[in-house]
Amino acid sequence: MILQVGCGNRQCNLNSMGIDFNVPKWSSRYPKRFIKGDVKNLPFRDESFESVVGKHIFEHFSRYKNERDLVLKEWWRVLKVKGLLKIVVPNSKCYSKLLIGDVWDMNKFSFMMFGSQSNEGQFHYVGYDDKSLVKYVLSILSKDNCKLESIEFGGGYMGFSRFKDFEIRSVFKKVK
Repeated sequence: MILQVGCGNRQCNLNSMGIDFNVPKWSSRYPKRFIKGDVKNLPFRDESFESVVGKHIFEHFSRYKNERDLVLKEWWRVLKVKGLLKIVVPNSKCYSKLLIGDVWDMNKFSFMMFGSQSNEGQFHYVGYDDKSLVKYVLSILSKDNCKLESIEFGGGYMGFSRFKDFEIRSVFKKVK
């Protein structure tokens, strides 16, 4: 089973379950595949999932009081041995290039870089590039227990597919 943390309106497939503090529109049709809850305090036993997926959510946790450290450890806790943790975040280097290259004006850059800020969960607190994301994750999770499986770039969502490095897609494996 796959756990999608902060699933938002992304509908879960038959092999996955979503958790978010906002109730998505599709959840009433599939009540066993969605839990209203806090991704910082998951209501699951240790080693419950083959995969934990966080798409465009990890940047929403701050350095303040080590919030992002605690979130990462919590997601790791519910991951089975040999399971995969997939973290997808915006690529801050791409965003910066779009601003410097005059593709985006400062207003667009600010909106994308710092979040839409339309509700409490919409703030981006930390920016990442591929190196900083990997370095951070490996510094928090035991290097004996965590292995980088892959890292790649993608075009993102919301019509940004033309930017081939818009988002960073990382996969870490729990080795013991």
